[in-house]
Amino acid sequence: MASKSLKIFVTGDSPRSLKKITLFNWSGFAFLGTRTHKKQLEQRQELSGTGLYFLFSDPMDGIVKMYIGETDNFLERIKSHISNKEWWNHFIVFQANDSLNKAHVRYLEQYFWSIAKQSPQIELDNSTGPGGANLSEEDKADLEIFKENILYVLEALNLGYFQTGEATPRTAEEGQTYETNTLSGRDEMAYMDKIEDTYILKAGSHLCLKAKPSFENNHGSYYAKWKELTNSDQVTKVDEEICKLNVDLEFTSPSVCAALVKARATNGLTAWRNKNNNKTLKDELIE
Repeated sequence: MASKSLKIFVTGDSPRSLKKITLFNWSGFAFLGTRTHKKQLEQRQELSGTGLYFLFSDPMDGIVKMYIGETDNFLERIKSHISNKEWWNHFIVFQANDSLNKAHVRYLEQYFWSIAKQSPQIELDNSTGPGGANLSEEDKADLEIFKENILYVLEALNLGYFQTGEATPRTAEEGQTYETNTLSGRDEMAYMDKIEDTYILKAGSHLCLKAKPSFENNHGSYYAKWKELTNSDQVTKVDEEICKLNVDLEFTSPSVCAALVKARATNGLTAWRNKNNNKTLKDELIE
């Protein structure tokens, strides 16, 4: 993806105020804020328009709870969510200068819901999948730039929890590769690339199929993602104890990677060892 010029405009007197985000040469824009910004939201007339929005919790152990929605009037919708949904802390809404209509945002909502459903970092609050919209070939082509720019803005704001499979795969040439034993007493391994602050559990890694009781009881969010992943077509069963990952999965925490591999709570800083020098992530951070 080519470099882009992103501008963040703080709309109030505090650095923590509601923020407007724009990209050079794009009619779209975003507002990023929290549930405490209700009064500031009411002063922005443009927020009464059509938009695609995301509600986020604070990440816990690398997993974020999220709701994805679309609306003809974001201002009224967000007021409703402030009253009726207590778990979220942050929101971001994407709108455009008279170029997005109801069908467009319903199409985008379905697209982002479908990729969020596949992400091991996202716990979706949506009770059912959205219906989407039937668009012309021309409209779909026009919305590709919106998809790309929305993903770019989310990544730039450290909200890049989505995995589309459309980006150019990143390899260990850009970072370091680490490995860990999947199951004690067996030779199967899992592999993880560290690229900047992203941890990529690599296709071909082996995952444990038998979870420790404490994993389910004390680490619900990790356990739910492990169960969802090991029962999906993203893995292939090897035997009763082990399965093999078929795709690369990106995370913001090495401990999430390790927990999904070992089916138990695991300190990722000590579990993963550099293939080149056998040092753990913790060792490398201390150096």
